[in-house]
Amino acid sequence: MLPRPMGTTPEAILARLEPGIETPAGAVRGLATIAEALAADGLVTLRRDGRKVWVTLTAAGEAQRARSLSGPRTRATTVRPRSRTETAERLADRVAALEAQVAALSTRLEALQARLGDGAGDGVGDGDGVGALATTILASISDLDARLRLGGIVPIPELRQELRDRGERADDAAVSRALEMLERDWKIDLAAAQAPTQVANRRAGIERPGRGLLYYIARR
Repeated sequence: MLPRPMGTTPEAILARLEPGIETPAGAVRGLATIAEALAADGLVTLRRDGRKVWVTLTAAGEAQRARSLSGPRTRATTVRPRSRTETAERLADRVAALEAQVAALSTRLEALQARLGDGAGDGVGDGDGVGALATTILASISDLDARLRLGGIVPIPELRQELRDRGERADDAAVSRALEMLERDWKIDLAAAQAPTQVANRRAGIERPGRGLLYYIARR
């Protein structure tokens, strides 16, 4: 039987893998812990690149994933329908929760603007060089994703190395500021490492209180 990391199941992890796409083991919570067991069961194949592990679904894994995804819809038909009153109450609670989230995000955005300055316009900065750096970063993310077949998830250390290879002179702090500005302007998403102590190059990530170690870039 496969081990079950806290808060995850093998079925849930398989459901987050895309057929035919290599996924970094560190990009999915719990995957690094059970990758070897999944491979032993013939559900995935593993490719190692130094300390990094890349995971790809096998045909058996894709079949298991499909069964996992179809299971909840089958079981849902046996659930007792909720009354209109109960449904309305749940919707009202959901709306209230969303309004609270929007208010929290607005507060966070205002704090970021105060720290980074007002990046008015198209979101790529002003005359301090951030605009040119942001443009280079977006191009580098696209090139890395296509060249390494990363499935839209680019590790921040890989981006930093790519920028150095391109001759970019901006230091790590400037790159981090540009990444946060691009996220604020909805051009990218920054994702935290699920197991910060197990990543290959923690110092190349972005430590942020309340968010943890930002280690991956998801393209929008």
